[in-house]
Amino acid sequence: VPGTGTTYSDTTVSGGTTYYYVVRAFKNCESADSNEASATATGACTAAPTFGGLVSARNDKTATCGITLTWNPATANCGGPVVYNIYRSTTSGFTPSAANQIAMGVTGTSFVDTVGLSSATVYYYIVRAVDQSNGAEETNTVEKSTIVYGPLVPTVIYSNDFETSAADWGEKDFGGSRDSWLGVQTCTAASGTHIYRFGGNKCNGSYASNNFRGAEPRSTTGITIPVTAENARLVFNHRWDFETKTTKLAYDGGTLGVSFNGTNYSLVQAAEITAGQSYTHTIDDICNPGNVSGMNVFSGTQTGFVSTTVNLEAVCQRVQGSACAGKTIWTAFIANTDCSVTRSGWFLDDVTIQADVGSTCTGASLVKPVPDGRYVGGNALRVTKNGTTLTVTWDTTSCKDDAYHLFYGYGSGIAKHTLAGSVCNIGTGGSFNWAAPAVPPGESFIWFVVVGSDGGNLESIWGHDSTGQPFGTTASGQCGSTGVSNHQSCP
Repeated sequence: VPGTGTTYSDTTVSGGTTYYYVVRAFKNCESADSNEASATATGACTAAPTFGGLVSARNDKTATCGITLTWNPATANCGGPVVYNIYRSTTSGFTPSAANQIAMGVTGTSFVDTVGLSSATVYYYIVRAVDQSNGAEETNTVEKSTIVYGPLVPTVIYSNDFETSAADWGEKDFGGSRDSWLGVQTCTAASGTHIYRFGGNKCNGSYASNNFRGAEPRSTTGITIPVTAENARLVFNHRWDFETKTTKLAYDGGTLGVSFNGTNYSLVQAAEITAGQSYTHTIDDICNPGNVSGMNVFSGTQTGFVSTTVNLEAVCQRVQGSACAGKTIWTAFIANTDCSVTRSGWFLDDVTIQADVGSTCTGASLVKPVPDGRYVGGNALRVTKNGTTLTVTWDTTSCKDDAYHLFYGYGSGIAKHTLAGSVCNIGTGGSFNWAAPAVPPGESFIWFVVVGSDGGNLESIWGHDSTGQPFGTTASGQCGSTGVSNHQSCP
């Protein structure tokens, strides 16, 4: 800290903590450190915990939408114990506040968020540690996110067996002077009677020399991978007949390319072919129109159809640095032929793009707690007495539910929140005139809470104690309740 005098008062310290200080002089340049001095602060310990923030947010892929958050334990700098507050938003870079707090006073190092989630939505989370002995919350901004969806379902995103049409296929010129992509032909096929062909006019006819050209499905628009997809892959059947030089070198051959804009293509690497037939040769450098010496290709003669599977996720990660989900891709079948001898070419069939696509999950019902003016924003519950009637009022503007119930108990049961009874469906207007039962002999008072409901079997938490811990987090059994929406704020 800067200063011009010879004393300084540090008012940011926390009681019980030892602090170490050095001083440097400055005039045009800065001196070396002075000797080190230390002091232990007196007074209340006010320091927040030391905490590294959220470690992961993982989609649970369950029918009820769920996201599991995990973190490493915080260290209390005062008396402890440490609990955690959880904040959620659908916007990256959000600022934690009471408006986006979904849970407080969480113990342990994990939390499963199931309330109010919408399928195929990305959620962002921040977790902060709180020392319960002083209420101090640290202020880390570590943010983790995930998209939420249900169980994965194997899905064919694109398919063409060429028995009907290939009108959505088009070509991409990579620099050759000739074009031997002929489209659909009636030749021996893996299924049905039609294939997509690079070659001559007849099934045994030869391709031309000096080709470096690709054919691709949905060449105009590309193919969009759903945002909930995983394990995207290109799967197809093919056979071929290309000129080779040796058992490892080829003059001609077919290869695969992937683009994310329809213009710039990356060749699929051999390691990205994860099932079925992989590349067989590399291109020789003699009179090759694409100047692609060493390019991996399918070459030689494959008389029967074989299957090839390309791990598109590996391509997306290599080229884009992230998964394929939500991306539009172009997949090109690229033929390369030199300046001389020709063969019958490449026969494609049953071209598919597949993925495991997340099904639609259902968010757990969001029943919000009744505002208390402190831990849940809005106006706190109020009661006034009018003769033998108690007029109970609560805030339904800040935080509205479909229905409300009133639960009550007597003094001897307040420590454990033991209920004596309830009044169900007290209306949604925020006011209820209650003819409370008489306090029985041996009891000194009656206590009550107003609880939100979904109008069915789900109730809200009852509120928070003086330390911020939620209570009423298990189903009361009152008014048909069999479950609790453990949402602790009112977003």
